[in-house]
Amino acid sequence: MNFTYAPSGSTVVQEKHEGKIKPEFSKEWVVIVWNDPVNLMSYVTFVFQKLFGYSKEEAT
Repeated sequence: MNFTYAPSGSTVVQEKHEGKIKPEFSKEWVVIVWNDPVNLMSYVTFVFQKLFGYSKEEAT
């Protein structure tokens, strides 16, 4: 760890990473959506829009 002192007097910690950092989402995912009585379609549509960036038309 390296410690750097900011002009305001606070301390900033910078961590060194050895080697390559793998991308968090380097692989494609397959999503399976089951028809269940717990999750309403409005919730599923909301999740598709927020997580996958779908438009409302694509999510429904």
